[in-house]
Amino acid sequence: MDFLLNKNLKILLIFLLLIFSYYCSIIIGISWDELFEINRGQDRLKYLFSLGSYDIAPAQNDKYYPGLYSTISAFISNALPKKYIYESFHIINNTFSIITIFGLYKLVKILFNKYVALLAFIILFFNPTFFGHMSMNPKDTIIAFSFVWTTLTLLRYLSNQNNLLKRKKFIIYASLFIGLGLGTRIQFISLLIPLFLYVLIFSYSNKQFSLSKFFIDMIKILIISYFIMIICWPQVHSNIFIEPFRIFFEQLKIHFGPDAILLNSKVLLTSKIPFYYIFLNLFFKSPEYIILTYLFFLPIIIYDKKFINDEFDNFYNKILLLIFIIISPTIFIIFSSYKVYDGLRLFLYIIPFYCIIPSITIYYLIKKNKIFLIKVISFIISLFFIFHIYNFIKITPYQYTYFNLFSGSKDNLVKKFEIDYWGISLNDLIREIVKKDYIKKNGFTNIAICGMNVEIAKIELKKYPKFKYKLKNYWNEDYDYIMMNNRPVFKDENKIITCYEKFPTKSIVDIKRNNVILSSFKRAF
Repeated sequence: MDFLLNKNLKILLIFLLLIFSYYCSIIIGISWDELFEINRGQDRLKYLFSLGSYDIAPAQNDKYYPGLYSTISAFISNALPKKYIYESFHIINNTFSIITIFGLYKLVKILFNKYVALLAFIILFFNPTFFGHMSMNPKDTIIAFSFVWTTLTLLRYLSNQNNLLKRKKFIIYASLFIGLGLGTRIQFISLLIPLFLYVLIFSYSNKQFSLSKFFIDMIKILIISYFIMIICWPQVHSNIFIEPFRIFFEQLKIHFGPDAILLNSKVLLTSKIPFYYIFLNLFFKSPEYIILTYLFFLPIIIYDKKFINDEFDNFYNKILLLIFIIISPTIFIIFSSYKVYDGLRLFLYIIPFYCIIPSITIYYLIKKNKIFLIKVISFIISLFFIFHIYNFIKITPYQYTYFNLFSGSKDNLVKKFEIDYWGISLNDLIREIVKKDYIKKNGFTNIAICGMNVEIAKIELKKYPKFKYKLKNYWNEDYDYIMMNNRPVFKDENKIITCYEKFPTKSIVDIKRNNVILSSFKRAF
């Protein structure tokens, strides 16, 4: 396996992957939340530079977000051309995501070995859900970044607790990562629970580890993280010791997001999501070769314990950590009243850890490749991996819309799942509409929008000043055409259907990738 670690090969591979990821970050459209996050970041930055005198514009639900990352990205983007504000935010976000992948490499190297680490690096990069969100998701990718690097910092601490200098470094680094996580979304605090559980297991098997020292250090970290969290949160500055808690508990009673989602042909209320929601999404959105590696993993750890014990230390404890992390969202769904939506987006932080078990399986197959049965299995997984890479490139830059073969016919997916739920294909859709001259040059074209962000549509349409249009409400106004993706909407007060059910007319323009419809432009009737 040493060829995988060839320095020149690694440099070339990383260079090509970086070029590809930044290319995608430039050409991709504006996601639903980006507009809010950019405005939030710029407002918070003005507030900080004015030393609190700038009056933050009231925005819906704005007070529930500490806005730390939004402010940081706004500060960085101000050094870049204003003309490319969205592209600059994508580049910044992509950079954090790339660092997350490198963090996973370092983490897996500590847990297992350098070969498994490199495989995990490659598998995560080519995970369509993670890659698809890398540049256009301004919150969940940062949660993933903070969680991976917090976990990595903790693992280093566990083996160096008695080193005073490294303990101090742990307090500093963990405070920064946890502070960034909390400063992006307060609920990040719940992600620390599986890490605490792992520490308890570790302390049981390692008598030299001091739990009392750990708890003292964690108290210090949480205090520092708390103050990092509130730096860019003006709504709590009137009373920094009470307001964050008041807002947090107030948030528990308020439900954000859409009222319904589409999952495997079923419209589900987001307030009543079934416990298997995460696993069903993981199944349909995981590349086929990943599912196969999970199937082969179980017999490996059951029937070849000698290999496991020879290759790895405390293997089963480490696998337990991964299980804690992967199943924690399900526990969250069961016991929380929060709305859950957008597939795996809100739980993007599990994806890096989800990629570790496949990397162990592939490592095993490579090490045991002299056995005939292993050769056959390896060949099959290799074919599926090549097939995946082909599809991965084919759907550029909309990798997050990926669904595997188990999800059903590509032509039928628009009726079964929310494909482009963040509407990032809207820029391509409008470009094609303009190209085909469906927007009037003289007079106005009346356009309604279903399932997409109207404000983003205005931004994209402004790129074509020669064309005249009016955006209409499809509920109570007259319109000629409708732009849509397949998010659920209210048919009436009692029934929820998708945009494609509400507007079944034939499409004039479809944006597709790999024969899957992402968005459409239709005549009204």
